[in-house]
Amino acid sequence: MNDNHDSTRPQLLSQLKINHPGYCVGVKGTKMPLMYNKWSALNYNLAEVRKLVLDTFTDVVTRYDVDGIEFDFWRHPAFFKEQFYKTPITQAQCNLMTQLIRDVREVCDRMSIQRGKPILMAMRVPDSVGFCKAIGLDLVTWLQEDLVDLLIGADYFKLEPWEYWVNLGKQYNVPVYAAFEERRFSASAGEDDPEITDETNSDRWRGEAYLAWKAGVNGIYTYNLFDPVNELFWQLGDVKVLEKLPRIDITSYMGPVGSGYHDPDYWVVNGRSYYMNSLK
Repeated sequence: MNDNHDSTRPQLLSQLKINHPGYCVGVKGTKMPLMYNKWSALNYNLAEVRKLVLDTFTDVVTRYDVDGIEFDFWRHPAFFKEQFYKTPITQAQCNLMTQLIRDVREVCDRMSIQRGKPILMAMRVPDSVGFCKAIGLDLVTWLQEDLVDLLIGADYFKLEPWEYWVNLGKQYNVPVYAAFEERRFSASAGEDDPEITDETNSDRWRGEAYLAWKAGVNGIYTYNLFDPVNELFWQLGDVKVLEKLPRIDITSYMGPVGSGYHDPDYWVVNGRSYYMNSLK
């Protein structure tokens, strides 16, 4: 929804951003208190940006016989210019994003009727309602308005136990998936954890998948796991298989202060304060 790899990789900068530099939160060299040099992120305050996103989804849904679409709010989790300058996101800004989601839902529902089959909407978001709200994603309203068909939580870091995510899904009758990203495991490894090697890293994947299944998730979602013949793809989806395999039963949360993407404070003021909020 707002990938900013092009901030530091000019070869990735799209013609759209070249033609419309004002759509971005800054220009190359802009100094920002948060997220440092991520100047190329789109600014969702702008109606033109939101229309661009709506038009992109509309193009895909109307031209192709898809079963669903995914909103990847983890790449990257910053949408309004104010967030980069440590200014709180307002409810009015949350409402702008919610209206965009409603508009996409209307397109999906219209095409679902036309094709005689559902077109589902999956949301990949931080696994904390509070953190989501802090970056402009009013997740509770989306769930209340039935704008979410599948909920995917966690990535660079996670903030709540898997049970929290499961309970949120049950409250609104939405299936929830546990998202796994290798760098979260590495960044959050503590002094008491085994040294991370290729072998123990796989053990951690299996262990966290086992705990997520035991918590009641509906599925496992992997990100940046590129090898199609990786044995984990045959293991993570079956708790009975996981029971018989080597595991390190640890749930990975976040990296230490100053660990960049893996530190919630990198993205939003007091981001670490949302850690385990459901248990406070």
